[in-house]
Amino acid sequence: MTTNLTAKTPLLPVTWWGLLIRALLGFALLMGANLARVPFHTWAAQRWPDGDAQLAATSLIFLLTPLLIIAAVALWMRLVERASLSVTTLTNFRALLPGFAGGLLLAGLAVLLGWIVLAAVDAGTAEVPTLDGNDMEGTYTAVLLVFLFIRAVLLQGLPEELIYRGWFFHVTRHRPWLTLAWTTVAFTVIHLLSSGGQENAADRLFYLITPLGMGFLAGAVVLWRRSVWWAVGTHGGLHIWMAVGSVIHPVDLGRAAWIVLGVTQLLVGAVILWMWQRGRTGASVGLQ
Repeated sequence: MTTNLTAKTPLLPVTWWGLLIRALLGFALLMGANLARVPFHTWAAQRWPDGDAQLAATSLIFLLTPLLIIAAVALWMRLVERASLSVTTLTNFRALLPGFAGGLLLAGLAVLLGWIVLAAVDAGTAEVPTLDGNDMEGTYTAVLLVFLFIRAVLLQGLPEELIYRGWFFHVTRHRPWLTLAWTTVAFTVIHLLSSGGQENAADRLFYLITPLGMGFLAGAVVLWRRSVWWAVGTHGGLHIWMAVGSVIHPVDLGRAAWIVLGVTQLLVGAVILWMWQRGRTGASVGLQ
């Protein structure tokens, strides 16, 4: 007789305090998986002080975080949620490329709109290192691009989206609006500890508008396309397109940018939710 893991009741109840425990644990996993890299980064910096070797080593060390997160989430899913990792849709590799590409395009649309607004209101410019600047001396562009991709997608996008739009989405999957709400809030709150140029308490609150938009957009695309790879695309895509935009037309990534980029992601997410809800309504009418 086969056992259907997805049909079993989770050991940790799906109550408000059960969701809170999961949110705290997800944050702890992210912190632990990132801190686990510190000794390796220290060793690499001593072994290869500069140039391509250090950048390549750093890129490889970044991969430790997603590996630890995937292993931890898989273990938790089986032991506590009593479900397979596959319910997060991470292992649906057929959706990887179209999902990532689709998410990347949606994030690009949000960033493009944001950059246009920031340029129009003259939010201020910022000096940033270019691909051939002095900060990149001794570094091949190809190595740098691999580094940027791994940092944006595999270090940041994949682990966080597996937790928030994979594991957490599965827990309350039968209540999509609740799922979108609590996962977006949990994702936003953890960014109170992010370092994005904040100088005071007010800055930290304004900064949260960007991850609020990120979480909302990522949640919307997962509801719409039912694949965590779309969320990985929007999350990693935001970092990628911001890097591209900063090279093409540098802007001050301060309060104005945090607000505008958050709002443009919210707008794109709202359109996606409208499409998703319209499809659900049409399907319900068709069944009658």
